[in-house]
Amino acid sequence: MENTIEAPTPEKIKIQAVNLLEKLKQGVNFAEVMKSLPEEAYAHKGKCACCSDGRFEPEDNKMEKAGLAGQGILLLFSLDELKTFVETMRNNPDKPEAIASHVACGAAGLVLKELQARLAKKESIESILVWLGINNLPETADELGKIFTKRLAEEVGSDYYHMEMQESHDHNESGIIVSSIDFDERFIKVPGQQFFNSSSAQFGVSDEYLKTELTKLTEIAFHHGKMGMESAKYNPADNFYLLIISDKSQADRLQRIASEVSFNPDFSGKIRVKIFVKK
Repeated sequence: MENTIEAPTPEKIKIQAVNLLEKLKQGVNFAEVMKSLPEEAYAHKGKCACCSDGRFEPEDNKMEKAGLAGQGILLLFSLDELKTFVETMRNNPDKPEAIASHVACGAAGLVLKELQARLAKKESIESILVWLGINNLPETADELGKIFTKRLAEEVGSDYYHMEMQESHDHNESGIIVSSIDFDERFIKVPGQQFFNSSSAQFGVSDEYLKTELTKLTEIAFHHGKMGMESAKYNPADNFYLLIISDKSQADRLQRIASEVSFNPDFSGKIRVKIFVKK
């Protein structure tokens, strides 16, 4: 049975955010900034598995954002891993209370384009359509994103809702928060700033998937956001940050994967990897 709920009315909680981006530009040590945050920033909260997109956050202001590109839609190309991902999320005592899709999802757009290309080449996508519970590929990325996310929420046993964009604005991400532990990103964000959020490591994804997710999110920033030369906000002095927040068990793994992404020549040597290991 599909657990569909209306998008909850935001209940504002007061957070004194640190301007992390400004501090990084000033050369302040990332780990020292993270240590200075109150323990509440790392306290367990109910999670919403939302897209990594920095323009969106949970409608319920009390929920912590657990970001995945398109809520994990890229896993449609690896159905065995998608099955493991669903089982891991379903059996996790900390499973998301809600899983939310959103309008204009770039990851859903990438998946739709690839599936359309496979159909054009007469390649079968039947196994993907079966998992989605549909007979034909939808025409729009928004529709595909909703179908995938509803199915995921149903499989996991979480509530589902869809988020519309309240006002039109472009990608403005300065980096990706890569977290394997509870972390409320609102403690390091101030108005006018965006960060992608990748919490996929909390749900047992493979190294290959995580590297793909971080690469695709970085590509969005470099092709559609402020890191792109065509952007009005482009500044050649700006770096793009992969900000790892982890416990000791996953720190080395996440740092290695982030470093591999940073070496991608398409990103012009402008990626900086920073890590904080929570004790």
